[in-house]
Amino acid sequence: MLSILKYVVNNLSVPLSNQGNWNSLYIDYEKPIVERLWTTMQIDGIDYRIYLHKIYPCEKEEALFHPHPWPSAMVLCQGNYETVIGYGEPDATTKPRPMGPFYLSEGSVYQMLTPFEWHYVRPIKEPCITLMVAGPPYSPAMVTPPYNPNKNKPELRPLTKQESQPIFDFFLDLKNRLKILEALDGMGI
Repeated sequence: MLSILKYVVNNLSVPLSNQGNWNSLYIDYEKPIVERLWTTMQIDGIDYRIYLHKIYPCEKEEALFHPHPWPSAMVLCQGNYETVIGYGEPDATTKPRPMGPFYLSEGSVYQMLTPFEWHYVRPIKEPCITLMVAGPPYSPAMVTPPYNPNKNKPELRPLTKQESQPIFDFFLDLKNRLKILEALDGMGI
């Protein structure tokens, strides 16, 4: 997924040039609050989702500990956050034991490659900006118990122009994209 992330960053100007092709959500049913922009990009015949996030600070006990229903790679583009990680067994009936906390700063990159990896993110003091690339979803049978992130979600609203434009502007700024590429290059990706 890290090579896909780098490909997306190298080619991000293409989807950014048509903001009308992006979807948006203001995610506030759990903490931290997230402003999300997303679109799809086809790479070698596979549809990947590109997520641009602005994530707001919250208290440690409020941060949602969750798995992702798809393989993903993330880069922290601006700010710092605390994270904990966990690994659940396929037949588990409870959430895994969290390990950490770990503190990530601007330029940090990581991936989650199975539906059994869990994490939370909690920005420190200031909102942070992240870019996540997600591959095709796992089989629903793999992500149901003990946690199904699609269960009982309230209706979410789209972002306003005042919320979405600063996120677009951050990624439209070439120097910010070059900093992301520098972080990926520094990891040998």
